[in-house]
Amino acid sequence: MPSHERLVAYAHGRVQGVGFRVYVKRMASMMGVRGVVYNQKDGSVHVIAEATPHVLDEFEAVLSVGSPAAQVERLDVEREKATGEFSRFTVHR
Repeated sequence: MPSHERLVAYAHGRVQGVGFRVYVKRMASMMGVRGVVYNQKDGSVHVIAEATPHVLDEFEAVLSVGSPAAQVERLDVEREKATGEFSRFTVHR
């Protein structure tokens, strides 16, 4: 079984108030990604996701485009060792 990694991302641009978090959760659930997404006070959206490296590559591509109404101007991404702390993908309010 392939090992899991953690993706930590910050999406910048028009990403709040445009359905971005709900879209990310829907896509994560479809792709088998576990983690959390939430808004930041600076207007960005923070995503923590765990899955296999291949799935995270695809998920990162989803994040870089975002929901139909979003306009992702920059996506800052780091990869780390997975912790296994998530049992599903959630939206934190």
